[in-house]
Amino acid sequence: MKTRTAFIILFVLLLAAAGLVWLMDPWSTTGSGLSALLPQEPEKVTEVQVISEFDTLVFHRSDSLWMMEGEEMNPGAVENLVYAASRLSLRSILPAGEVKEPGTALEILFRKGNRESGHFFFASSASGYLVVAPGGDQYFGVELPGYSGVSLEKFFSGNADHYRQHLLADLLPSEIALVEVTPWKGTAFVVSQDSAYNISVRLAETGAGVTAEVDEHKIRMLLSYFNAIRYDRVAGPGEVVPGSVHGAVAADGQHGEAVPGNLPGAADGLHGGAVPGNLPGDADADGLHGESVSGSVLPAPWASVAVTTFDGVRRQFDVYQWVKAGAEGPDLFEALVVFNGRPLLLVMNYYYLDLLVRGLEDYR
Repeated sequence: MKTRTAFIILFVLLLAAAGLVWLMDPWSTTGSGLSALLPQEPEKVTEVQVISEFDTLVFHRSDSLWMMEGEEMNPGAVENLVYAASRLSLRSILPAGEVKEPGTALEILFRKGNRESGHFFFASSASGYLVVAPGGDQYFGVELPGYSGVSLEKFFSGNADHYRQHLLADLLPSEIALVEVTPWKGTAFVVSQDSAYNISVRLAETGAGVTAEVDEHKIRMLLSYFNAIRYDRVAGPGEVVPGSVHGAVAADGQHGEAVPGNLPGAADGLHGGAVPGNLPGDADADGLHGESVSGSVLPAPWASVAVTTFDGVRRQFDVYQWVKAGAEGPDLFEALVVFNGRPLLLVMNYYYLDLLVRGLEDYR
């Protein structure tokens, strides 16, 4: 009887000890725990490093601002990263040999003052989203509770523009349902993508299908170009003068030009924070005053592109060549853009636009 009682007591003690270990670190029996890799007090993080194979981004908190090399960043985008990292939860544990097709990893490091407060590698794979410790060989399959329908790349990005202000579009190819391209030269076309990610292409003018005539890889690359598209600034008073906004080229070879109305004018300034359908912090909220085009008659755009997501949010970029004061021809590096019909001229680098406004001939 005493032996049985002693056995029961021993069993209870062992069970209690196991429970205590679980509460202290539920994954301690499998190696380094996931929680040890994540920032536990995100509100106290003062530095974030995002290291990719192409770049190293270092963000420093200054009061309520996040800065990178002296540039004020979009605080919502950086806070989204910190928030997401601190709340990752475990789905599975995989040895390295069981990871299917791991993608390129981002190394993400968090500091509180001079002390490291979180450090891990993040990657997506056919197995899902993965986190692994530096030098580790055990992968944690992770998810973000409450965001099951959101790709985690919306939080974790190695692209500096993802974290900058003035973001207009930051889409993954899997989010895009429709792209409409009216190029500056060549044939206008429309790309559709269904829920199974099948691509179809048709002529914008007639609706005739031309999917079999294009290179599918090139079309899928087009869908990848709607990532981290931003504008530099709103064109200010004096930057846009009569004759400086050039639209589509007419049959006689002449550019359409804006007919000035009340320039300079109002101050819409892209108020209101996020572009509908984007995560908090994805869009500008600086309330900049700029060159309003309300009351002016703009010509048909030099080129335009519109992208619509599966959740029905449409973003349209009407592009105009910009002849700056004193110049003889359009600027080679910057264009003026009207976004979603808002009465402002946005200054954008051709870097973001060039690959978006090419004709169908480029995709054959």
